[in-house]
Parts: sequence; structure tokens; C-alpha cells
Amino acid sequence: VKMGISDDKISQVLTSISKNLEAKNLEYDSDKSQDCSGIFFQIKDSIQVRLPALKQNAGYKYPQYGPDRTSRRIADWYYRNNNLVIVDNPITSKNSIRPGTVMFFGKSRKGIQKLSINDLTDRDNSFTKNGIIMHVAVVTQVFIDDNGNVTGYDMMHGRNSSTPASRSGSKEIQSTNTKGLPPFGNWKQHWVAAANMATRK
Repeated sequence: VKMGISDDKISQVLTSISKNLEAKNLEYDSDKSQDCSGIFFQIKDSIQVRLPALKQNAGYKYPQYGPDRTSRRIADWYYRNNNLVIVDNPITSKNSIRPGTVMFFGKSRKGIQKLSINDLTDRDNSFTKNGIIMHVAVVTQVFIDDNGNVTGYDMMHGRNSSTPASRSGSKEIQSTNTKGLPPFGNWKQHWVAAANMATRK
């Protein structure tokens, strides 16, 4: 049980929120808050309405739309609030993926053994796109094998200019047709960090 609410309940609510967002056919548009970080904030606001136990005034806090607008700033907020795990090995970290996990994806980190928060966010240089993180999504559903190991998950996110905001899936071997995709990644983007959506005050 995470955040005092079962994973099943969180998954049900996040799946419902995702269906509502998908029905709106939201094009990828940062000006309308329909890019990946904008969709994150819409989900964050919706889950507090649907699950009042997770509201800010119920003992939780969240990144704020103004100061934390980009995926790199969102990751930095979670880091500063002791709620960010930097993922060095997606295979050994896979069982930390739960409904409500905020997933951060980025460029290949070839040549970097241990990622720092500055590697991820370029926080020392105003969070430019030199930071590894390029994308953020929220896990809506997790798939588990008979041994309790995570085999894959669905996530809701702002996608790209050709695909409206919608869910997509990821697993250890993302595609048998396209070789070399990173495990549990967002297609070619590597999974590099994760947080629980709600942070205890």
C-alpha cells in the first residue's frame, strides 16, 4: 500500500483520468499545457479531486505549475523533497514501478556510470535541455508475473506533435521488431529516474 491507498485503487482512478484526457484528443502544445509536463500537472490536479486523501491540505505536497513547469524542474522538485530515485539500472529497479509512479526519461547516458541530479536536470545551468531528462509520464497500470516481478506497465503522457496525449506501454523488451530499445523506457528514451506522485509534507 502506497500513500495510504491501494495500488489497485490508484490504478483505477488514474486509468479513468487517462480515459477522460484521451477523449479530449489533446494535441501536443506547451502553450495549452498539453505537452508532457502539462499533462503531468493535469493528472496531478485530477487525482487530488478524485482522491481527496491525497490533497495538498491532507498532508501532501506537489510540484507547482509556475516554478516547476518542465520535466527537468519537476524532477528537481522531487529530488529536493527527498522523493526522487535516480535509476542506474532499469532491470534491478523495475519492481519499484507502481501505479502513480512519475517516470522520467531521457537521452542515452553512455559513458556516465552514476548519474547525478545535475546530469539529469542541468540544475547548475538553469535546467537547460543539456540535462538528460527529456520526458515525464505517470504510470497508470502495472503488469506483474507469478513471482511478483514487474513485467511491464502503461503510462499516461503528452506524446508528440503527431500523437495526442494518450497511454502507451513499456516493458523490459519493448519491441521484438525494433532491437536495442532500452528496458522499461519510452521507446528510445531511457528510464532514468522515478518519484511517487504525492510527497508527504
